[in-house]
Amino acid sequence: MSILQEILGFVKKKVYTFIKDDDYFILARKERPKLYISFKPDMAAGLIKFKDYKNSLSYIEPELIIGTPGGVTNYNSEKNFVYLKYSGANGIHTINLPSASGSKYRSLRFICDDSLTANHEIYINPSGTDTIDGSVSPRQVDRNYEGITLWSDGTQWIVIQAKAH
Repeated sequence: MSILQEILGFVKKKVYTFIKDDDYFILARKERPKLYISFKPDMAAGLIKFKDYKNSLSYIEPELIIGTPGGVTNYNSEKNFVYLKYSGANGIHTINLPSASGSKYRSLRFICDDSLTANHEIYINPSGTDTIDGSVSPRQVDRNYEGITLWSDGTQWIVIQAKAH
């Protein structure tokens, strides 16, 4: 799927709207107009040129998952940034990743606040026979302010960043 097809998909879902600005189109998020992408399609070259506005703000809106003891989340959001929190008694919350084959070249970044501890854990679980760094075992998130970024090559999830305090 091309970038232009993805952009048009967001417009069809009525999440974004188009605005014309000089030679560029602005794709603005309807409920947050300051969040936008400015681009100029160059169909002859098959490119989309992006315009960077000086002093413009960039936002990453994460998917929020609040873990609970024994809870399970099947991750199917389009968001690639996930903010993890934990609430409740000691235990483990499991997040099931989408399949690596259906997520080819996608990266998912997971970060947490100070509510995750050795007794309040989240397991990031590969789908079916998928692996994370060659292992079918889940990745454990059990420290304050921990982070992990996974990338799919279409057959497996690979850890490309891991941070723990």
